[in-house]
Amino acid sequence: MSKFLGKEYEVLAAPLSSEQIAERISNDGFIEGVVDVSLHDIIDGDLDDFIDELSEKLIGSLDLTQVDYKIVGIKSSTALLIHVGGYVYSNADD
Repeated sequence: MSKFLGKEYEVLAAPLSSEQIAERISNDGFIEGVVDVSLHDIIDGDLDDFIDELSEKLIGSLDLTQVDYKIVGIKSSTALLIHVGGYVYSNADD
């Protein structure tokens, strides 16, 4: 757990596994969590790269759509804690 501005957050140490995704995902496919992201990863790329990085860190793939994020903490002088939410894209119907 990490605490920022009086609120505690569970920071993912690794992307969620398939089992964890199944436990956390809402009926409409929404999932969320807190990940740490280095400032280098934020500054070095463009917005699409950043969104891809958030998706990879949360669910281990690029299958997160309608991604929303906000900074919820500071991990170190070179990393931020970011709350990420979005819908898990499934092409099962294709």
